[in-house]
Amino acid sequence: VGGNTALAAMAYDDDMLALVQENLRGAITVDLPVAAKNGAPFEPLESLSPAPGDEIVVALVLWNERVGHRFPGGVVDAQDTWVEVRLVDSSGRTHLASGHAHGESGADESAHQLGALVVDENGKPALLRETHRFRVTAIDNTIPARRAVAVRYRFIMPGDGGPFTLHA
Repeated sequence: VGGNTALAAMAYDDDMLALVQENLRGAITVDLPVAAKNGAPFEPLESLSPAPGDEIVVALVLWNERVGHRFPGGVVDAQDTWVEVRLVDSSGRTHLASGHAHGESGADESAHQLGALVVDENGKPALLRETHRFRVTAIDNTIPARRAVAVRYRFIMPGDGGPFTLHA
């Protein structure tokens, strides 16, 4: 069992798909240990009491704990991996969102994307999987094995619908 759900899904092997999904669970973890309110220093999230209109900055920590190689792996310039953050009220309504959502297409400027950007001999992005044009990896936003990266998100607390839950 590895990490490729596509092969099991294409083979209509529900048992293998379930095994792969279980294997992936917890391989990358997201912690939200601290946040800041209105420019104050970061403090433990549990002690933060935001009010409508407050500027909140959260620091997510993405841990690559069990993958065993960089995440995402494989053909990293062709991956579509991102961090989605949503602020949801008690009725389930999303008030703020950052990143992709299932069914949407195209990149959200505020999404933290994981992957790599390869450029050609003129330093221009090679985006069409034309591997003969690849010269060097210009940007590598993957997470090394057993390492972590921190990602910050900023938002203004909405005035209606609380209490809120932050999902990442």
